[in-house]
Amino acid sequence: MTAPQAIVYKLYDVDDPTQFYVGSTNYGKRARLSTHKCNCVGDVKNPLLYQYFQRVGVNNMMMETLESMTFTTKEALLWRERHWYDELRPPLNAQRPILSEDERYADLQAKRARYYAKKKDDVEFRAKRLEYSREHAEERKDAAAVYYKDHKQQFLDRLARIVECETCGKSMRYGSLSEHRKKMHPQPL
Repeated sequence: MTAPQAIVYKLYDVDDPTQFYVGSTNYGKRARLSTHKCNCVGDVKNPLLYQYFQRVGVNNMMMETLESMTFTTKEALLWRERHWYDELRPPLNAQRPILSEDERYADLQAKRARYYAKKKDDVEFRAKRLEYSREHAEERKDAAAVYYKDHKQQFLDRLARIVECETCGKSMRYGSLSEHRKKMHPQPL
């Protein structure tokens, strides 16, 4: 039995090749192109791609294989798609195909920052947050205590870890680094 094949492809407009999308599939090139053309009708999942081809016509849609490979896992295929996404920067992709844990965390932090920036002047929102915080203070305190108890050794190991000050090169415990920075390398106001 032969291993299933997968491809990373570029979907582009024949009249304007600068407008393209990068994707991947393990279902076959012809089947995936057909699915893309069908998705251009009705509600659209990827508004950038499908609205563009609704505007210029699905007959302008062409598919080019960027890379063929033996399919192992969906994650491995998505990382290859991400490689081509980073290399080509397709204007019709609405989002990156896959994210690392650090990228996912950074995106979440940015999303939260945008949310709270919009809400910062909303007096009613702030009042509700404060009320919720007061009502659930004991629950949060208890949950934090349980979490600390369950992860105490990890916290202690982290604090005891030996690190080097990036400014002066002095070695110290991680738990002392913040105090060292404040005393030895104060930031101007």
